[in-house]
Amino acid sequence: MCAHKRKGETLSNQESRPVSRRTVVAGAAWSVPIIAVAVATPAHAASIPPEAPTSIQLTLQPTPPVPYEPARLTYKGVVDFVEVPFPIGSTATVVISGPLEGLTFDGLTQVSVVGSDPVTYTFAIANLSGFYVQGTPSPGTEIAVVVSDGIGRIIGSGITTVDSDEIPGGGIPGG
Repeated sequence: MCAHKRKGETLSNQESRPVSRRTVVAGAAWSVPIIAVAVATPAHAASIPPEAPTSIQLTLQPTPPVPYEPARLTYKGVVDFVEVPFPIGSTATVVISGPLEGLTFDGLTQVSVVGSDPVTYTFAIANLSGFYVQGTPSPGTEIAVVVSDGIGRIIGSGITTVDSDEIPGGGIPGG
């Protein structure tokens, strides 16, 4: 029921009138989009991974890498210091400047390789829980990694340079 005030009347002496069907239909028409949005929002929110990585964690073995000795650089996605998988469709771009003998990659599927020094590798991340780059570096070898999600947003990056001060035997290879 709806009460309308006529000119010169107060609400207390006014008659109430029944609500017309037109008023009910108009009100329902305005409320339907609001209900549809309210129902659609939770379903959409549930489809977004709540813990997409906000950065990458780099683990070096040994730390720091030593020239002429095997090294492994392991990369994982993290949120607030907790490891989380990379989103489906994530890519890794690995740029290697300088020699890295016996180069291997694990957890990655190669998409392209460009150049000779530096060499730029582009990979699809196959193992979403993490991947590694392994090889035996020379002094000054630099390994840069950029990880992007499936739509090209950068999740994180890291650069590792093998320092010549770390050469066993005071800077003489093998000595």
